[in-house]
Amino acid sequence: MRSIRWIADLPVIRAMTVEATLVDAKRGRFYINPHDTVIGRSLLTYGEFAEHEMLLLSHWLQPGLAVIDVGANIGTHSVFFSHQVGSKGTVLAIEAQPEIFSLLQQNLDLNNCQNVMAL
Repeated sequence: MRSIRWIADLPVIRAMTVEATLVDAKRGRFYINPHDTVIGRSLLTYGEFAEHEMLLLSHWLQPGLAVIDVGANIGTHSVFFSHQVGSKGTVLAIEAQPEIFSLLQQNLDLNNCQNVMAL
């Protein structure tokens, strides 16, 4: 029989120093990796990333809900979710890559997302 290892038993990932550029975007301010050719480039070029996806999801998001963002990356969706569910809601943002996780944490702080727990 295999035992289950709970998240609380996992080692804490320390914040790392990552090259970053600050971008003012439609849904907040974000530190991006200037070499990122997808999310970072979209935020730099258009001031948004996956806007239609967020508009679609907004039909189901209500204040007080709990949302899990798996593969949160730098937090563009996590910040959006945070604002949609409000102070009575909760967002769990999960990002496995340590360098990107560091940017995620900084972006959550920068956008005052106090209802988000990043793992």
